[in-house]
Amino acid sequence: MCGHVGIAGKLEYRDEDTMKRLLIFDYFRGKDSTGFASLTEKGDARIRKIASHPVDLFDMKKFDKALSAYDSTAFLGHNRAATLGVVNSVNAHPFEAGDIVGAHNGTLTAASFRALEEAIGEETGTDSEAIIKAIDKFGIEKTVPMLEGAWALVWIKKSTQELFFLRNSERPFWLGYAKDFSKVFWASEWPIMQAALMTGKKDYKLHVEDETSAFFETKVDTLYTFDLEGLKQGWFESRSDFEGETLKGKEVPKKVINTYTSSGSPFRDEAYGTTSTSTTTSTTISPSKKMDIEATVSDPFDGLLSQDDFDKMSQYGCSYCGAEVDYYEPGNKVWKDRQIVMGPCCSGLKGKNELHVQGSLEKYLQDNTKLTSLVVVN
Repeated sequence: MCGHVGIAGKLEYRDEDTMKRLLIFDYFRGKDSTGFASLTEKGDARIRKIASHPVDLFDMKKFDKALSAYDSTAFLGHNRAATLGVVNSVNAHPFEAGDIVGAHNGTLTAASFRALEEAIGEETGTDSEAIIKAIDKFGIEKTVPMLEGAWALVWIKKSTQELFFLRNSERPFWLGYAKDFSKVFWASEWPIMQAALMTGKKDYKLHVEDETSAFFETKVDTLYTFDLEGLKQGWFESRSDFEGETLKGKEVPKKVINTYTSSGSPFRDEAYGTTSTSTTTSTTISPSKKMDIEATVSDPFDGLLSQDDFDKMSQYGCSYCGAEVDYYEPGNKVWKDRQIVMGPCCSGLKGKNELHVQGSLEKYLQDNTKLTSLVVVN
């Protein structure tokens, strides 16, 4: 389970605090990572992500610069509960691929994930990233037929300043509207919106129907499209203005996929969010091994970690605080198996780097011949 939240349209200064509250309340749907993207009026995306609590994201100076209602048309937020893919800042949502910035709540079947990767011609860290790249490459109409499993999708097309929502029956999604339809709010659960919108210094004036309902669940398999400039200019008069074509993915038979445990306790089913205790087969995963490496100017990880791999893992900064990190600056602590980088800002290391690998350390060392400055720590 993950959670979507956001605000788009005619943004105001108070929406900045509201967006923070949305992310805080949404934390209970996903405690592994927090992500945020703002779309500027010029069509640029400012993405900030961290494998941690929303408050840690708020402490990043780069987040403050991104959370600007003054020059933005959309705030997109996501809290991740990891199912497929390691927990790190890179795998946090939202993802950017070409003209698309988007996020996903749900889990695809393994077959669907593989089909997406084959279609886009590359491997990805998560099924969610594969979906966003497929939307950029093929469009949503050709992507949806490849999807099997559970999804609630939010994405922005930067060049046209359009915002889209689509879900199937396996995941919830709710919308709220400003009274004059100049702004749209969204969340995976309507109480998240209610709590965030009603606890500020001044209540929002919302569109209400039947004198009771201010929040509306989106229709299953229905594409919702929002012209962000149109929202700002007040072009729309009803909720139906945003509802579009029907797009359906593959039907998934309701079955339980066995998951492996060492204690017989229930594990979350990878495809459908159910639980299974039907198997007692156990698997053994070796603990992470630590290697201290003498940092040198020319080769700070002694050939065991390339700059390209390091830069990919650290593209959103230190995985703990979001500060910028440098491959050539001593003090980096890297978990290669989990794709996590802790910079000198948080590691406490001085004059050296630390590398962690998963599995057999002896086998790992056999595959790497440059060991002149490598010290194995028991």
